[in-house]
Amino acid sequence: MFLPKYLADSSALLNLVGVRDSLARPRNLTKLVSQGRLRIPDAVAREIRKKDDRLRNWVERHGRDCVLEATDDNIAELQRIGRSYVQYLGDKAGSADPICVCMAIYYRGSGFVTLTDDAGIQVVCLFEKVPYVTSSGFCRLECI
Repeated sequence: MFLPKYLADSSALLNLVGVRDSLARPRNLTKLVSQGRLRIPDAVAREIRKKDDRLRNWVERHGRDCVLEATDDNIAELQRIGRSYVQYLGDKAGSADPICVCMAIYYRGSGFVTLTDDAGIQVVCLFEKVPYVTSSGFCRLECI
């Protein structure tokens, strides 16, 4: 049985955790991390640390197991993606969105599906033929 691996952006993770006090979703995400099936780019981890206390704590606890560091190889397409899709991803320096797309392109042959609720990332994934799923689709697939 094929079990997909996910490369998540901050929009999807924030929506998955939600504003509720329930620990069920963070526990389910932690289970996927422990199975090696959920990863996040380091730029996403930095974004999360600025945006959400609850998710920041989760990233601090599990970051060593789920954060993918940017390398020359896995973000080699960064300039092309940034220039070609500025209307969808914006042009803020240091933004996680183009880095997330670059890593999605790099890891697509390794069974990764991009987990995103960001419409811009979704459009670029379509243009670049990168599979993606929204948080609601992810919940249906993973029974969360």
